[in-house]
Amino acid sequence: MDNLLNLGVVGYSEGNGHPISFSSIINGFDDVLIDELNFPSIAQYLRDANQSYIGSVPMKVNHIWCGDKKLAEKIANATFIEQVHDSYTTFPFSELDGVLILMDDCLQRTVIIELMVENNVKIFVDKPLYSNSEMSEKYNLLLKDGRIMSCSCLRYDPQFDNVREAFLKQGAPVFTRSIITGDIRKYLPHALEPIISICGPLEVEKLENVSRMGLDGLRLKTSQTEIGILCLDSNIPLFKYDFYWDSHVESVQIKSNFLAFYHGIKAIEKFICKSVPVIEVNETKMICDTNFLL
Repeated sequence: MDNLLNLGVVGYSEGNGHPISFSSIINGFDDVLIDELNFPSIAQYLRDANQSYIGSVPMKVNHIWCGDKKLAEKIANATFIEQVHDSYTTFPFSELDGVLILMDDCLQRTVIIELMVENNVKIFVDKPLYSNSEMSEKYNLLLKDGRIMSCSCLRYDPQFDNVREAFLKQGAPVFTRSIITGDIRKYLPHALEPIISICGPLEVEKLENVSRMGLDGLRLKTSQTEIGILCLDSNIPLFKYDFYWDSHVESVQIKSNFLAFYHGIKAIEKFICKSVPVIEVNETKMICDTNFLL
């Protein structure tokens, strides 16, 4: 494939396999070495996927930094990345079309984002883009200028297509519910992203903590719909969404993240090539602003 976009991958956080997922879908993967990365769920959905999608987006991850060089080398070997760096500061910025920042540490990400902005590199940032109001204005300008993109790829999952059709026919649902597992601060964007991608940017009129019996819960009253979020303390991944209209219910339970990542990567390619926002800025802002209100 000619004219591949040249990418770098930055970062790794404990339990977050995004550097593996993105690199594998973009570059392809070694069927033996992928198991050595100890993310069996990722290895499984890569093997179960339509293999014609693997490596089909005209991009190539050529550079990686993970903090832990041995881990970066293992990811590079398993996903055909040519160069492992001792520091993200040694990336060849003038040669890069974009960088994927795939880590959870907002403070460290801020430093990395600043460097990429200074070197005019397009940036995709794993959710959430920022974690406090001081960052909001600056990052929203970068979003509007088409220099940075941030989301949970669940917004692109085709499993929500029936919900989108229902929204076009019936308008906003009366009530939506997300049930997820893990830390609510970390996974709130996953809970909100598909809802916002369907209903559009929503003005939060009231945010209420409804945690009970050790379970984290939130209720958001918005300009169009009410959103309930329940976060379970479990090691079993769960992302379940219910959309309620007066006489109709649509439910989605994510069982594989592959198509979400694949279509998200296609959106990242569009963002890099066109230098324009591919997500309405107010949608990203609403998700980030709600996250730091917790």
